Amino acid sequence: MGNNCGGAAPLCRFCKECVGVKSVKHRLERRYGLGHLHFITSSCYRRLPFLGTSRARDVFLKVLSEVRNRYDFCLLGYVVMPEHIHLLVASRIWEILPSS
Repeated sequence: MGNNCGGAAPLCRFCKECVGVKSVKHRLERRYGLGHLHFITSSCYRRLPFLGTSRARDVFLKVLSEVRNRYDFCLLGYVVMPEHIHLLVASRIWEILPSS
Protein backbone atom coordinates (compact mmCIF):
# COMPACT_ATOMS: atom_id res chain seq x y z
CA MET A 1 0.00 0.00 0.00
CA GLY A 2 1.13 3.57 -0.44
CA ASN A 3 0.99 4.67 3.18
CA ASN A 4 3.65 5.59 5.73
CA CYS A 5 3.08 2.33 7.59
CA GLY A 6 4.96 0.42 4.90
CA GLY A 7 1.95 -1.78 4.25
CA ALA A 8 2.15 -3.38 7.70
CA ALA A 9 -0.93 -1.57 8.96
CA PRO A 10 -3.04 -0.45 5.96
CA LEU A 11 -5.73 1.09 8.18
CA CYS A 12 -3.72 2.50 11.06
CA ARG A 13 -6.02 5.57 11.36
CA PHE A 14 -3.02 7.83 12.01
CA CYS A 15 -1.11 8.20 8.76
CA LYS A 16 -2.39 10.96 6.49
CA GLU A 17 -3.23 8.35 3.84
CA CYS A 18 -5.15 6.17 6.32
CA VAL A 19 -7.18 8.85 8.10
CA GLY A 20 -9.72 9.26 5.28
CA VAL A 21 -10.46 5.52 5.02
CA LYS A 22 -13.76 4.56 6.60
CA SER A 23 -13.90 1.26 8.38
CA VAL A 24 -16.70 -0.72 9.94
CA LYS A 25 -16.61 -0.35 13.70
CA HIS A 26 -16.60 -3.62 15.58
CA ARG A 27 -17.06 -4.06 19.27
CA LEU A 28 -13.62 -4.80 20.69
CA GLU A 29 -13.23 -7.77 22.94
CA ARG A 30 -10.13 -7.85 25.10
CA ARG A 31 -8.71 -11.16 26.24
CA TYR A 32 -5.53 -11.54 28.24
CA GLY A 33 -3.63 -14.73 28.77
CA LEU A 34 -0.76 -16.91 27.73
CA GLY A 35 0.38 -16.62 24.17
CA HIS A 36 -1.66 -13.56 23.22
CA LEU A 37 -0.05 -10.79 21.24
CA HIS A 38 -1.07 -7.17 21.78
CA PHE A 39 -0.96 -4.49 19.09
CA ILE A 40 -0.59 -1.05 20.64
CA THR A 41 -0.92 2.25 18.82
CA SER A 42 -0.31 5.61 20.44
CA SER A 43 -0.16 9.10 18.99
CA CYS A 44 1.69 12.15 20.22
CA TYR A 45 -0.13 15.00 21.93
CA ARG A 46 -2.38 16.69 19.34
CA ARG A 47 -0.68 14.51 16.72
CA LEU A 48 2.33 16.81 16.70
CA PRO A 49 5.55 15.32 15.27
CA PHE A 50 7.44 15.04 18.57
CA LEU A 51 9.25 11.93 17.29
CA GLY A 52 10.33 13.63 14.06
CA THR A 53 14.04 13.90 14.89
CA SER A 54 16.54 11.10 15.24
CA ARG A 55 17.38 12.33 18.76
CA ALA A 56 13.73 12.11 19.87
CA ARG A 57 13.37 8.62 18.34
CA ASP A 58 16.58 7.47 20.07
CA VAL A 59 15.29 8.71 23.43
CA PHE A 60 11.95 6.96 22.84
CA LEU A 61 13.70 3.68 21.93
CA LYS A 62 15.98 3.91 24.98
CA VAL A 63 13.01 4.39 27.31
CA LEU A 64 11.08 1.62 25.52
CA SER A 65 14.02 -0.74 26.11
CA GLU A 66 14.17 0.20 29.79
CA VAL A 67 10.42 -0.35 30.21
CA ARG A 68 10.64 -3.69 28.37
CA ASN A 69 13.38 -4.88 30.72
CA ARG A 70 11.64 -3.59 33.85
CA TYR A 71 8.25 -5.16 33.10
CA ASP A 72 9.58 -8.32 31.43
CA PHE A 73 7.60 -8.29 28.19
CA CYS A 74 8.61 -9.34 24.72
CA LEU A 75 8.73 -6.64 22.06
CA LEU A 76 8.15 -8.45 18.77
CA GLY A 77 8.03 -5.40 16.55
CA TYR A 78 7.65 -1.67 16.51
CA VAL A 79 7.24 1.26 14.13
CA VAL A 80 8.16 4.81 15.17
CA MET A 81 6.80 7.63 13.03
CA PRO A 82 6.98 11.39 13.67
CA GLU A 83 3.53 11.61 15.28
CA HIS A 84 2.69 8.05 16.38
CA ILE A 85 4.01 4.59 17.22
CA HIS A 86 2.91 0.98 16.78
CA LEU A 87 4.07 -1.83 19.09
CA LEU A 88 3.54 -5.60 18.91
CA VAL A 89 4.12 -7.10 22.36
CA ALA A 90 3.63 -10.31 24.33
CA SER A 91 3.93 -10.75 28.08
CA ARG A 92 6.96 -13.06 27.83
CA ILE A 93 8.82 -14.74 24.98
CA TRP A 94 8.42 -18.25 26.45
CA GLU A 95 4.66 -17.81 26.46
CA ILE A 96 4.49 -17.49 22.66
CA LEU A 97 7.06 -20.08 21.64
CA PRO A 98 5.87 -23.66 21.08
CA SER A 99 7.01 -26.27 23.59
CA SER A 100 9.48 -28.87 22.35
